[in-house]
Amino acid sequence: MATTNFLAPGIPTNLMSGLFQNVVAGSRATLSIDKGPTYGSLSIFYTKNGTPATMAQFLADITEIRLYLNGKEYWRVSATQLAMLWSYYKVAIDPGYIPLLFERPWLNTPFAQDVFMMGTADLQSIAFEVDIAAGAGANLKMEMLSEYFSVSQALGDFVCLRQFNQPGPSGAGVYNVLHLERGKYLLLAAHFGTANVNKIVVNAETRDRFNLTRTQHHAQLRRWSRVPQSGWTHIDWSYRNRAVDGLWLDLQSLRMDLDLTMAGGFPMLLERVENMGGSVGILTPAK
Repeated sequence: MATTNFLAPGIPTNLMSGLFQNVVAGSRATLSIDKGPTYGSLSIFYTKNGTPATMAQFLADITEIRLYLNGKEYWRVSATQLAMLWSYYKVAIDPGYIPLLFERPWLNTPFAQDVFMMGTADLQSIAFEVDIAAGAGANLKMEMLSEYFSVSQALGDFVCLRQFNQPGPSGAGVYNVLHLERGKYLLLAAHFGTANVNKIVVNAETRDRFNLTRTQHHAQLRRWSRVPQSGWTHIDWSYRNRAVDGLWLDLQSLRMDLDLTMAGGFPMLLERVENMGGSVGILTPAK
């Protein structure tokens, strides 16, 4: 398998790539798309009674979206979390649409924008599952729109969206974050579904690599044109908009602590670069 994506040349093709099956309230809609091209992005287009769903309807009705490549899960995220993520990066969202971006248009060079596209030449299957809330109603329709390039390339460096629930502490105080898997990955950002954070400390290889209050880091992010979202706490190592910026996770020790102001659990969404070929490819492990 190839270990590096490259800039996909030419003009993208934009087409409807399929209708989801079993688009029924309280069910799981499914769709498989063609392998072969290199996908820059996809968009789920959702209508109710023939009318594009409002953002409020989309967020209420679509409880989870999952992407499987060769049967392995690479994305698990709710519509609410995707809307948060794209708003954080200032990506426009129109009524009825939720973008699924593999390319990253906010990065600062064409190569950086394209390097995480989803190459599919070496894949056997590409499948999506979408969970629909029981109260979504009737006359639902869901389509997938594709932006792809005909150039054929293997899946290399790929930004996975990994969702984990954090049980949180029983009271205010320092909470050690769970589910920080170490390995040949690059962690671009971590997003926590709580605003009740005073301070964040990340210690790697017995050294503090991050030690700021939530207020301090969010102010830093705004200076680089990020838009921190209400009700969320962001830790972003990629804020300079370079393709190789991130926290290298091939470590002997890693600890992330949140100083929380109250008890309670919350979701955590990780943006983590992984590689189907077993190495990080273009990403240099800077320690």
